[in-house]
Amino acid sequence: PIWATVVCASVGAQTQNTTTEFAYDNEGNLVQILDPRSQLVYQTIDNLNRAKTRLLPSPAAGRNAPQLSLTYDGQTMS
Repeated sequence: PIWATVVCASVGAQTQNTTTEFAYDNEGNLVQILDPRSQLVYQTIDNLNRAKTRLLPSPAAGRNAPQLSLTYDGQTMS
């Protein structure tokens, strides 16, 4: 994947990691997001370059990661 990075300025005197990284496939579709807490979101793309599924970070140790399935009715995403 091709990675792009967005860095936000730190707030006040506190230094914190505010970097979010985005990964794109060769078609320019967003396929991964790495947030400042090092949590990854994975996204699959269908053959029409639309988001198909998203695998979210696990909410807690030992718990399954939620997966969203995205469907289309020809007009909108549901």
